[in-house]
Amino acid sequence: MLTKILNLFALVFGLTLFLFLTFIFYSNASKKLTEYSQIDSNVLEKGIIKTDNNSKIFFIKVSNFNEDFAVYNMTKNYSKLENEIRIGDKIKIYFENSNPKKNEYLDVIQIEKGKEILVSHNKHKITYYFLTLLSSLVFIYIILMVIEYLKYGEFKKPIPTIF
Repeated sequence: MLTKILNLFALVFGLTLFLFLTFIFYSNASKKLTEYSQIDSNVLEKGIIKTDNNSKIFFIKVSNFNEDFAVYNMTKNYSKLENEIRIGDKIKIYFENSNPKKNEYLDVIQIEKGKEILVSHNKHKITYYFLTLLSSLVFIYIILMVIEYLKYGEFKKPIPTIF
């Protein structure tokens, strides 16, 4: 009996967790560019640095703003940004205004230099839509597990055959 209660609790917890994650990912994916903070300023410093977890990021320090900005690229190829952005250039940065004590740098959503978009908001949206899809699939799978558990009283195959 205790096993059944623990299994149901784990399933309800999983459903709640993945429903919550799906909501967060979707709300980030559907956010319009105008909903982010933005700044128009001149570049004071820029470069590629390693973070505490040994990952490379491209950072930008601008005038009239105390915090630094960071662009993370999974390929770790920042040559386009390195070549396109020069010290003294006027750029517009859209960013996620997060707690600077938690993160050393503010996350860049989009960078514009004149009429050219150097870092696109669409890349950010695609990442969050993918995470929404992934968490939705896990949510649906857990619902199927609940149905199976309620129908048979046990899990016949709790892990999908693809694993």
